[in-house]
Amino acid sequence: MLSLSKLNFEPVELNHADMLKAAFSSQKYRTSNFTAGSAIMWQKIYNIRVCEAFGCVILVADYPYEGKCYSIPVGGDVKAAINAVYDECKNSGEKCIFSDVPEGGLELLKEIFGEKRLKISTDDGWSDYLYNASDLITYSGKKFNGQRNHVNRFNRLYPDAVFEPLTRENFDEAYEFLKNYISQNGTTSESGELEGCAAIRLMKRYFDLNLYGAILKANNKIISLSIGEKVGDTLFVHVEKGLIEFSGVYQVMVQKFAETYAGDVLFINREEDDGVEGLRKSKLSYHPIGLLNKYSVEIT
Repeated sequence: MLSLSKLNFEPVELNHADMLKAAFSSQKYRTSNFTAGSAIMWQKIYNIRVCEAFGCVILVADYPYEGKCYSIPVGGDVKAAINAVYDECKNSGEKCIFSDVPEGGLELLKEIFGEKRLKISTDDGWSDYLYNASDLITYSGKKFNGQRNHVNRFNRLYPDAVFEPLTRENFDEAYEFLKNYISQNGTTSESGELEGCAAIRLMKRYFDLNLYGAILKANNKIISLSIGEKVGDTLFVHVEKGLIEFSGVYQVMVQKFAETYAGDVLFINREEDDGVEGLRKSKLSYHPIGLLNKYSVEIT
């Protein structure tokens, strides 16, 4: 069996984008870790590397509390790739840990190794929030009364507000907005600081990755920015920033972004809350259809 020492893991870079996109398009997990944008934006922070084996793409990352962790392979002979990871970990005396494992991946590991050999852990903050795209496009029904009220108030307060797709013409202004936002809001916690660095890295690669982005302007300045990408039937929102002193800014941006980019998908993934209570409350207020749980699994 092919060993991982011969797999030539390399740091994830732009030249891997097409390979990642092709592999990730074949999976149905709908979790944010299986997107090219996520792998590239977090590469420097978690030393994410990639290789191809058995027709699969495999990622490996170094996480602060778990150490070296592998993704569930996607693409070709997934079972062979998983067994190769396990064999090499054992041969080198390392723990075999798969992280960010979605529900379907967990069932696959149980099938291969048996449930008794799995040490499974999870955290509520890891779960991705999944929404019906149509819900965020329309804000229809009683449960979205709050969002509609915020949108209406915003429109009254800021009748000059303009929503614009992110283009080369407005990119520099948007980039300055993101840098300023992070310098003022992104350093209050370790997770916020890391997310800010990742957001900057992703934005620098916006055009190379063919991402989807938009800005919202009021009073002649940018007050919100969103960046995402599509994989299969899902739009993933990787970056979402807004100035909360503009009442309703997030409700407007969420809807406008969905209207503009989610008309041809079924779902929108607005990713994790990282255990931040305010963020959790906000994401729940948009009525997700489910939380996509992710697990850390050590194979014994």
